[in-house]
Amino acid sequence: MTKIVRAPRSKVTEYFGDPEKYRIVHERYWKSFRILAQEHNVAYVDEVWEIAGRRAVFTHKITLNLPNRIDMEIVKGDGKGSRETITFEEVAEHTKVTYAADYRLPGAVGSFLGWLAAKQMKMVLEDMAERDKHFVEGTL
Repeated sequence: MTKIVRAPRSKVTEYFGDPEKYRIVHERYWKSFRILAQEHNVAYVDEVWEIAGRRAVFTHKITLNLPNRIDMEIVKGDGKGSRETITFEEVAEHTKVTYAADYRLPGAVGSFLGWLAAKQMKMVLEDMAERDKHFVEGTL
C-alpha cells in the first residue's frame, strides 16, 4: 500500500520515528502499548491488539533506518516472525510512503479466524495509513 503525503520527508520521518507520537495517533487500535526499551535506532514495544474479536499479544522490534525506512518484526508472541517495512521516498515536495508486510498468524488468532483476521488487519492498516497521512499533513 502506498500513500502520497503532502509534506517533506523530514517531517514525515520525524513523526514515524517517534513511537510515542505514533501510539497517540493510533491509540484506538491498541488495548495496550508499552515501550520496553529504546536505544539509538531500535525500540522494543509490547503490544496487545484485538483482532476479529480475539486478543493478540506480542513484542515488536522496531528499527529506525531513517530517513529511508523503518523495519519491524514481531520477535515474541502471536505472529512471531511477522515483518513490516515502511519506506519513505521524496517525490517533488511530497513524500511517498510505502507499507509492506508479511504477517504470520499462528495460534488462536490465525487458526481460528484466519481469513477474517487477515481481512480485518488489512482494513485496520489501511485506516492507520490514512491517519498517518492526515496527521502529518495537519488535517487529522
